[in-house]
Amino acid sequence: MERDVFRRLTIRLALASLVIAPVFGGAVWYYELERIDDAVVELATTEARAFAEQHGDALVAGRGVQERLQRFLEERAQERGGRGHFLVVELYDGGHRPIAEASLEQSASVDAAFNRGAHPFPTDGGVQYERLTLDGVLYVRVLSDLHAGPFQGHFEGLYRVAPERKARIEENVLGTVLIVIGVVVGTTLALLPVVVGLNRRLVRMNDRLLRANLEILEVLGCAIAKRDSETGSHNYRVTLYAVRLAETLGCQSESIRALVKGAFLHDVGKIAISDTILLKPGRLTTEEFAVMKTHVQHGTDIVGRSAWLEDATPVVAGHHEKFDGSGYPAGSSGSAIPRNARIFAVVDVFDALTSRRPYKEPMTFQAATTILLDGRGGHFDPDVLDGFLRIACDLHARLGNASEESLRAELLTVIERYF
Repeated sequence: MERDVFRRLTIRLALASLVIAPVFGGAVWYYELERIDDAVVELATTEARAFAEQHGDALVAGRGVQERLQRFLEERAQERGGRGHFLVVELYDGGHRPIAEASLEQSASVDAAFNRGAHPFPTDGGVQYERLTLDGVLYVRVLSDLHAGPFQGHFEGLYRVAPERKARIEENVLGTVLIVIGVVVGTTLALLPVVVGLNRRLVRMNDRLLRANLEILEVLGCAIAKRDSETGSHNYRVTLYAVRLAETLGCQSESIRALVKGAFLHDVGKIAISDTILLKPGRLTTEEFAVMKTHVQHGTDIVGRSAWLEDATPVVAGHHEKFDGSGYPAGSSGSAIPRNARIFAVVDVFDALTSRRPYKEPMTFQAATTILLDGRGGHFDPDVLDGFLRIACDLHARLGNASEESLRAELLTVIERYF
């Protein structure tokens, strides 16, 4: 079980790493692409400023701007062609009217690929841009403010990032992403032994706590059983009978765990019953039987004080109910009686009939099953009883006369399987 826990923990950490690493890697990739955009935007702003500084007089006068812009574009393309350059540059006045445009050859197809609708002219010194990749080449269109003395306008440029530069940038971005992924995976691997170690300690502590609870459950149940029958074998047998019957009926593991607790503590309320009544060798009087019946309420009060024993309450409270409603203390009937209580009622009566008590000798298997059949549909749920009768002969032959030590050993195997 412990190994399964560690295996699941390792798998979950690995899956978490595989999820987190791409998320962080994607975030880094996006961040680095944004840095490329910022670089192009900064370049456009710088170019606009450089043009304004060199040709501010033409902008203010409104003469010769077209020729100067074309020459400026061509010169910049020659100077910076290896890193990238502008293919198209347009200038607008303060009213967003075009005043000049310059372009290089073979720029028309790229320019047309961008959305050429209404320009989202920036305000308050902002910058607008959009990115486009065509045939593996990255292009960015930038629109920024342009100031030259009294001239207030806008500079728009279609910038081509050189493939070599784009490749270097992508390599850098990819390298950064791989480093981030490596750090995430490496951190996970480094933390794995620590987490597994802490988890191992937690599992062992939980296991010790569970075993302590089960031991207390066993000690308390056996203490009550020995008051009644001078042996704890009854509790071991009825628990084993009940678990086997529950398995035959297809009960879930959670239900069987609750059944084990309830079976062991079904008579815990007898601790409040005096020995003169509990160990009386003959038939109880009406008054004595009324006192005996109070052990059910005492039992529910006891187990109700523990959150861990809460799921044992249906058996403790309902194991004396009868299918036809003639039982006690609530007089419940049919499916209103919890299934675990209906299961336990059958095996409890069977073991009581076939066991030796201070006031009686054990019945034979045949006599006991005859009594059970007489109670079918009355005392017992017919489906539950039928399921038990299918396995009763083998169970009784194997467990009916087994020693307390062997019964306890088998029950520990059951507990290991379900707890």
